[in-house]
Amino acid sequence: MKRACIGACCAAPMQWLPRYRDHLLAQGLSPKTARIYIAKVERASSWCQSKGVHLTSLTPSEVAEMCKQFPYTASSRRQLRTALKHYWEMLGIQGPEKAIRVPPKPAPRWRGLEPEDAARLVKAAVGWHPQGTAVLFGMYLALRREEIATAQWSRFDEFYTWYTVTGKRGYTDPLPVHPVLRDQLRSVRMLTRGDWVFPGSRGRPHITDMTVTNWVQEVADAAGLGHFTPHQMRHTAIAMVNDSTGDLRTAMVFARHRRVESTQIYTRTTAEKLERAVETLDYLAI
Repeated sequence: MKRACIGACCAAPMQWLPRYRDHLLAQGLSPKTARIYIAKVERASSWCQSKGVHLTSLTPSEVAEMCKQFPYTASSRRQLRTALKHYWEMLGIQGPEKAIRVPPKPAPRWRGLEPEDAARLVKAAVGWHPQGTAVLFGMYLALRREEIATAQWSRFDEFYTWYTVTGKRGYTDPLPVHPVLRDQLRSVRMLTRGDWVFPGSRGRPHITDMTVTNWVQEVADAAGLGHFTPHQMRHTAIAMVNDSTGDLRTAMVFARHRRVESTQIYTRTTAEKLERAVETLDYLAI
């Protein structure tokens, strides 16, 4: 029975799509991740068809050859390896996923704004709705792009002093609201109807992630900052919290991370920090 199922997957590649999607979702993966993995397997399957081989019976050397169709980056190769591993597991076979070589991850790079540029961005955002309000959500709450797009009034307390956000993997955390964002929210509340802070159009309940990206760029252009992304706001906010408090644990809670290693990507070492560190090396005073 298992052999017949595998043969069907080889003979009619598109027939495995619904089953594979269900398999991925059953593993707890998000629909977005499932789409990425499906695209990887589709591309790998197309290569196999062009070479007259089957995806279910690839040798390690054939897998290594097939990998050349994909970018040699840590993220792309890791996604390919995991996508094929799930595919082979779905069919109940042991695949040669270890033949997919994954390069080491590049060193994390901080991508936030320096304080002067951050101030220019916030000044451009204050009093500007909805574009500026979206920027203030990112700069004062360190929200991700999708969290800004789905912001809801019911998640604020009565006085707009705390906001409850549900982020990755369904984690829900309360965050204090900065007075600048609080004042802007109070002034724009009467401009919106319903529960969504940024209502959508054409039947959508709220704006899309891409709308957030476009709005952020509009405000960045007005501030004279050039190309700028929503995630850079998150980098900026988390780094400034860490710089001002000197407490990585506080920055981790503010970022809503579960591992301190994740927060470290959003922090940085400045020249001033290095100078203060060297000043502590006063050996002669011991």
